Amino acid sequence: MIQNNTLLRGLFMALVMGLYLILNAHASTWESRLKPLEQMDVKANRDRLLRTGECRGCYLRRANFKNIDLTGMDYSRADLVGAVWTDGTVCQVGSVGQCVPPTPPPQ
Repeated sequence: MIQNNTLLRGLFMALVMGLYLILNAHASTWESRLKPLEQMDVKANRDRLLRTGECRGCYLRRANFKNIDLTGMDYSRADLVGAVWTDGTVCQVGSVGQCVPPTPPPQ
């Protein structure tokens, strides 16, 4: 009888721990691994970058970073085409992980 109670208690604790892990799988510590693109929600991705300092592979097209210090932030592989960069220039085609400035017109 005592062994059955111990077994039931162990099974109950395993069930509780399993439910806890499943329900907390979306915790912010896993955010960068689970949601790299946020369904192309530019505002959510921009806010995430500014809040956490990291948004690898994020969709940041046409986001506005004018006068914002991005030093030390990780936006590697992020799509930045059309984004307004920190100095006010618009990032051109090919802006992935870094802003490609417009080419100056020929003289």
